[in-house]
Amino acid sequence: MKLTLKQKELATKRLWQLQEMFTDVDGIVLASIGGLQLTSTLPNSPSTQRLTAASTALLLLGEHVLSEWSDDQIEGVWVKVKGSEPPRYAVLYPVGNSALLIVIRHIEVTPLPHHAEMELKDTTRYLQHLLEGDFP
Repeated sequence: MKLTLKQKELATKRLWQLQEMFTDVDGIVLASIGGLQLTSTLPNSPSTQRLTAASTALLLLGEHVLSEWSDDQIEGVWVKVKGSEPPRYAVLYPVGNSALLIVIRHIEVTPLPHHAEMELKDTTRYLQHLLEGDFP
């Protein structure tokens, strides 16, 4: 999957808007299910690419395991990033069936306030429509 210039511009703008809402977010990555970074608020580096690939694999594995147990769908996956100082946490959210949102937080993962959860859901819906070619 590859974004058009307009899709990338709109997606990147939305990621920055989301990041600016939360003081505990260090960066956000939009990745394809193939494990490639589509756009991000983080610098494009080998470590960001590794994080993207590993996060994609974890989300897909989680979905596979969950499908064996029930008909439920994954709402998010939380991962502690080992070796980072201060500790960081990657929170993975599916964006439709073709992408995922990776939110890097620098505080221990705690439930988000209701308004933050709603904003994340709105963002994933927005990105899903954007990836499907529906421009706002």
